[in-house]
Amino acid sequence: MTIRRLIVLTLLSFAVTACTTVQKDMPAQSLDQLIVQDVKPANAEDLDPTFRYRLSYGDEIDVRFMRQPDYSTTVVVSFDGTIKLPFLPSVRVEGMTIDEATKELQRRYAALIEDAPAPDQKVYLLGPADIIEIKFPYVSQYSTTVKVGPDGRISMPLLGAVIAEDKTAGMLQRELESAYSTLLDNPMLSLNVVEAASSTVYSNGERLRVTLPEMDNLYLTLRSGLEPKVFVGGEVNAPQALQFQPMMTSLQAIMSAGGINRRAEMTGVVILRKGINGEPRYIVRNLLADIDGKETSQGSGEVITNDILLRPFDVIIVPRTAIAAVSDTLNAYLYDLLPMLKNSSIGFNYQIGSMKVNQDTKVLEPGIQ
Repeated sequence: MTIRRLIVLTLLSFAVTACTTVQKDMPAQSLDQLIVQDVKPANAEDLDPTFRYRLSYGDEIDVRFMRQPDYSTTVVVSFDGTIKLPFLPSVRVEGMTIDEATKELQRRYAALIEDAPAPDQKVYLLGPADIIEIKFPYVSQYSTTVKVGPDGRISMPLLGAVIAEDKTAGMLQRELESAYSTLLDNPMLSLNVVEAASSTVYSNGERLRVTLPEMDNLYLTLRSGLEPKVFVGGEVNAPQALQFQPMMTSLQAIMSAGGINRRAEMTGVVILRKGINGEPRYIVRNLLADIDGKETSQGSGEVITNDILLRPFDVIIVPRTAIAAVSDTLNAYLYDLLPMLKNSSIGFNYQIGSMKVNQDTKVLEPGIQ
């Protein structure tokens, strides 16, 4: 066995697990003791036939702030399942629906707005790129709108360059009135910050970036997602990645993969499914009754079916006759599924001992290694 094959086999002999905290102090295991871990059985929501697309690595999301459109942006879900938006630390959205992600972001922005200092407890200091409107009510010919330059200065009629950086609007207004008092009979003026280039304020001597009002009024749309596929492996004649089709069932996928071979055990077909928050789940189905066409009771005409509707990125594994446990099935066939799962952005990871190895997945084109 080559070193490369040994490394790959070691990777694939561990649990397909979600992007969660790395397990610490986990004892190392020898190759003859490798077992599948941390894959949980599906719950009711995982089996709900009403499919809701859940965000994954590589998805592009349009974020629109209704009252603060200047901050609207398009973000890509990063490899760790998070996105980065203005004023917020990285937010994990992998495994969420668009609606769930929208509510989570609204909640976080609302919390920031609520925790922001009161208006009388924060001070804004002028800086480069700020735009200031200055009006002289009695000598309107000197009224002007200026932009603070990179050097922190503004250019004023009769005065020339005036330092504005690191001053409040009130401080700059008083300085200008004082400077114009020797040049104008009535130097009274009003100063207004038309556009602030920074969101940084000072509160109790601390420099803070504060969320703008109503940034919790936002909505998300999915711009582009992954190409939906299902993966079929194990004891089928043509293991492959299939283009997902609505209403596709596990049996249809198996038949599209060339059907089963003579070693297949259809009483324990395993389906790996990405659950809530990206956690991997398994479903075990006895599909032999569907193939045999057995009736529930003699003469009733009702046929037993354990077939289920698939979701995008499901992994179907048909085990060999001698294999019974789910862990044995996964250990036996994950290596064979690697060419299909590699780079497919299913969002599953493989764990070795105490070290987690993130596995990016997008289906490779034929011939690409």
